[in-house]
Amino acid sequence: MGQIRLYDKMEDKVAIVKITPGMKPEIISVLIKMGYKGMVLEGYGAGNVPIEENSLIGEIKKATQSGVPIIVSTQTAIGSSWMYLYECGRKALEAGAIPGHDMISETAMTKLMWILGSGVRDIEEIKRIFLKDVAGEISNARNAKEKRIWEYSL
Repeated sequence: MGQIRLYDKMEDKVAIVKITPGMKPEIISVLIKMGYKGMVLEGYGAGNVPIEENSLIGEIKKATQSGVPIIVSTQTAIGSSWMYLYECGRKALEAGAIPGHDMISETAMTKLMWILGSGVRDIEEIKRIFLKDVAGEISNARNAKEKRIWEYSL
């Protein structure tokens, strides 16, 4: 059995934002101005975000290009963030969002807090670590699906 290691450095400036009808996209910029280093957006259904009225795409792109990771999870009690399925999710992926897979928002937030707390700041490295199953937080259901559904390299 391997040695247990305690990771006690966590970035506490990570927010969970539930997407609601009529939500103003500027909330993302406001949180960044307040010092937040990352966000988990709770999207609709399979990880969808508004792309027309009150579109979040521009804010997601601006955040990720400035090094602030945006994770998109789902608000559904049982489900996954399969952002590749619909245009609303694909556009967020293209803007730089990272899918939360089947992690609940609190798990995604804790994982992001851990990654950022370890000093990782490169957005591609954050994405690589986030998409890797570290402690069983991403279920094996992902392995049973066709790879094209889970292909997030755009």
